[in-house]
Amino acid sequence: MLVPGVTLIVSDALLSDAVWALHRVTAALGADSLAGSFSRYSVLMRHLDTLPPGPDRTHMLIVSITWTAVLFVGAIVPMERRTVLHRCSLTFQVVPVLSSCAKAKSRSPINRAGALRELDRRCRAFERQVLKAHRRVGGISRRSPRQKPALRHAHLVAGALRAQLARLDMTPDAGIEQLALMVVEISERHATGRVSQLLPQEVLNGVVPVSRSSTAIRESVHVAAVIAAALAAVITVNALVPDSAVSSDLRPWLLAGAAAVTAILIGGWQRVVRLLEALPVK
Repeated sequence: MLVPGVTLIVSDALLSDAVWALHRVTAALGADSLAGSFSRYSVLMRHLDTLPPGPDRTHMLIVSITWTAVLFVGAIVPMERRTVLHRCSLTFQVVPVLSSCAKAKSRSPINRAGALRELDRRCRAFERQVLKAHRRVGGISRRSPRQKPALRHAHLVAGALRAQLARLDMTPDAGIEQLALMVVEISERHATGRVSQLLPQEVLNGVVPVSRSSTAIRESVHVAAVIAAALAAVITVNALVPDSAVSSDLRPWLLAGAAAVTAILIGGWQRVVRLLEALPVK
């Protein structure tokens, strides 16, 4: 049978060691701001040792675990965004598209339906990467004046991809070859950082760009899902954790931590940050 006081002390030590380990990892990877956050948080964690076993120590441990989870998720996502796999995801995405093109081309027209459905799915994934290319490899922030022309070009390129896909139902064999050449050219230009010139202008003449309103609606649905999930987490935690278990001073921090962890897990760190930036701050 475990002794509660001993269990709590062990939990404190493990949590403090985990926070310090995250500080060392983020510092080694060059994420200085996150490393500083973990360092300051580990200092706060040491104050748990000064509290005697009891309700206050338990409440502080619950809040500490919650915010450690928030910091951990917030550390992993920015570190993943620093990797080549993230920045060049569009270039890597060309491989499954070309594989689907080869599979469709190798089959007779009567046996090509399944391969064409697969090609549609791969091209949709490739299109999503095209619309994100300016932020990933180009390093263009939302407030940069470079964003508008890059985003306009991305929507034109996505429109050109859809137009090329439509040609598969007119001239299937030639259409597949032209689609493969188009995605290869896009990926090559993307790899060299030409995010506002993924396709030559002559190819884009007369192309109908992908509707920005549909993209905005899809993003709005994602944001609504994040908000709904965060509210559901707050309601659930508030209902499951009785008032006697957490003091009134720590309860808002517990609910805020639950909402933050849920929002990040559902919508991703980047979408949550954009949502916070959009909030009016006085």
